[in-house]
Amino acid sequence: MGSAAVLAATTLIGQALANRIRDRPSNLRRLCSSLRVLQTEIGFRRAPLRDALMRAGAAARGTPVAKLFEDAAEKLAKPGSTAVDGLVAAVYKHRLACSMELEDAQVMIDLAQSLGATGASDQVASLQASIAMLEAREREALIARDRFARVYRTLGILAGVVVVILLI
Repeated sequence: MGSAAVLAATTLIGQALANRIRDRPSNLRRLCSSLRVLQTEIGFRRAPLRDALMRAGAAARGTPVAKLFEDAAEKLAKPGSTAVDGLVAAVYKHRLACSMELEDAQVMIDLAQSLGATGASDQVASLQASIAMLEAREREALIARDRFARVYRTLGILAGVVVVILLI
């Protein structure tokens, strides 16, 4: 009974790691898509930042990326809150749900420094640079997914088998 529990636990851990690697490229793609919406809202529509963030979230409806932008917009609605406060808090809150690595999150935090603090053209330039960086990170994530997703699943099972053998 205990052996089965150990094997199940390590298999689930391996599966969770594999799922995170599997989901990262699609979440980065959604993040880039939402940032393009944000870029359009700021650059062409000249929408208020809170509305632009809400529309960026709507572009990724039903995903953790949507929640990130929606939370940033909600934080921005609070008196005395800045875009930096809202976006940074949202990135920290949703980083794991969005399968972001620290470097991905840092791109978003760096972007937050210019949102609402500079002119529209500077914000658009920052958004373009962030999108380019995240697209490069997405390409890396695709390679990592192809290379490591199956490895993590297999290692989870094998680790469980080794622990069970050691316990016997």
